[in-house]
Amino acid sequence: PIFIGAALFEDLHALADIGRRAFLGTAYNVFIAFAFAYWAWIKLATSVSVTVFSLSILVIPAVAVVGGIVFLGERPSVAELVALAFVLASLATVLMPARAGAK
Repeated sequence: PIFIGAALFEDLHALADIGRRAFLGTAYNVFIAFAFAYWAWIKLATSVSVTVFSLSILVIPAVAVVGGIVFLGERPSVAELVALAFVLASLATVLMPARAGAK
């Protein structure tokens, strides 16, 4: 799909000049990384309860932000940090044990 999109929106001469590293990097992302991600996603979805699976989805943005900071040197904006705090707070409210006497 990415090559089809590139063929539709880019100059075809640019595709002819694509380097080996760029082609192999794209092929890795398409066939290895995405395939593993989808396999892991489906494996998790079919092996745990709906509650655990839905909570695991909340962790994805946190992992993405931390990964961007650690691996890419990104500096999140205040809005992104506030959004991340809300996501983590929502996760904490579900994971905290119920108080004694609470219904």
